[in-house]
Amino acid sequence: MMGEESCNNTVRQADTVEQAEAGPSLVFDGLLLRAPAGRVHLVSGQFCLEFDESDIIEIRTSEPGAAEIESFAIPVRLHLRAGARLWMVCDSEIYHDLLYPDRRPCAISSRKHRPPIPDSPRYRSLEAEFLRERGIERVAP
Repeated sequence: MMGEESCNNTVRQADTVEQAEAGPSLVFDGLLLRAPAGRVHLVSGQFCLEFDESDIIEIRTSEPGAAEIESFAIPVRLHLRAGARLWMVCDSEIYHDLLYPDRRPCAISSRKHRPPIPDSPRYRSLEAEFLRERGIERVAP
């Protein structure tokens, strides 16, 4: 639902009386992040957007998807008034590792070193044959 690729942004008519009085609204689904006082940071799709807090009509929390459960961000639907000020736009890739942490088993995460991979003469001979058949020269490391 709220995965890293989702982006559902629309301009539409209001759902409530208060929104109807304010006029059409701009709606973003995304992840709400911590921001400076008076501002709102929202990761939506490939972008991180910063809006002025005074332009918010309504914020509704959404059910977190599997990827967001362990995240520090809050999945929301953000309703902004038409003409809302956009203070910043940046690539959301800088937040990717924080929003979508890798899930690795404890046994792998707690290892100090990788276990050595035993040399396989059969693998080496198959690899040499493969390279020879294709005319590929091995580059020494």
